[in-house]
Amino acid sequence: INNYVAQFTPQTGEAWHADEMMVKSAGEWRWLWNVIDKETRFLLTSKLTALRTVEDAETVFKQAKQTSESLPKTLITDDLESYKRAFRKELMTYDNLDAKHVVAKANEKGANNLVERLNGTVRERTKVVRGLKKEETASKWLENYRTFYNFVREHQALGMTPAEKAGIEQPKGNNKWLGLVEKASENHFQKD
Repeated sequence: INNYVAQFTPQTGEAWHADEMMVKSAGEWRWLWNVIDKETRFLLTSKLTALRTVEDAETVFKQAKQTSESLPKTLITDDLESYKRAFRKELMTYDNLDAKHVVAKANEKGANNLVERLNGTVRERTKVVRGLKKEETASKWLENYRTFYNFVREHQALGMTPAEKAGIEQPKGNNKWLGLVEKASENHFQKD
């Protein structure tokens, strides 16, 4: 299913939210970075890293750019220095010179709530499964969760999935998982 949905390019809005949170993986604390589109709530990327370096932030933004149809005009983050430098290198390109980076203050109401809410959902889920056991399975779990979040779970504020909001046609029917399994299977066998 992940390979099947990776072929789609979401039509995103002009603002992205990015944040990082700590999760336990293989008994060690790691940083989970998430980038989400404000308009569609499409989760563009999730990446697990050991540190929060500029290079890590650049990799996260590169992955988000590969997922999206367009670059954001605004990026909203906390004041982590890595975001500032990675923004200038990856998102403030010659094609996107008017892009701006907004640093949301932690105590500012509604500052970065979209991605913070997502982090809370991930935190609740990883707590239930008692952390992510291995690095390799942690990355796979994050990829699977991103598919679930974007293509299966109806977003409460949108009344549809982020994929639908982003202009990606979804399988018909009430069981979105089953629809994706069927489409992914058809797609796989057509390639063979």
